[in-house]
Amino acid sequence: MDHEKLREKIIKDLKEHNLSVRKVEQLAGLGKGSLQNFLVARTKSPTLETLHAVSEVLKSDLTELLGVVSDKDGEQNEENVNLEVFASVFNHVKQFLLANKLSVKNKRFLDLFKTIYYFCLSKNTAALDVDFANWYLETEFEKKKPVPNLN
Repeated sequence: MDHEKLREKIIKDLKEHNLSVRKVEQLAGLGKGSLQNFLVARTKSPTLETLHAVSEVLKSDLTELLGVVSDKDGEQNEENVNLEVFASVFNHVKQFLLANKLSVKNKRFLDLFKTIYYFCLSKNTAALDVDFANWYLETEFEKKKPVPNLN
């Protein structure tokens, strides 16, 4: 993950939403300074939990925030499909849904799959990151408090 690009992306999104860093920290339920410290490079890397909370407040996809894939800007990932990772992620999401007796629409399934798949590819390990996949799926399906209206 390119931390400088991530900082730039978050700052750009803050400006687009006309939000202060402190306001995003509050809306995301983060401690004072947790995002600010990353943006001014006092801390090297935010946690996935922090990134997920920030992405929800900024109404952006976690993969877009991470810069792994950027459908929003019209860019597409032109690499060949990694069939091992593809199959592992598909089966992991499928097993999670079946084990928890969850039913989702096609778009939702593809969004879950895309986030996990591209995150795994970004790590250059050519393998499913089970810890991330579990954390992400559990986070997405837990009862979350709604993000307050930004207006």
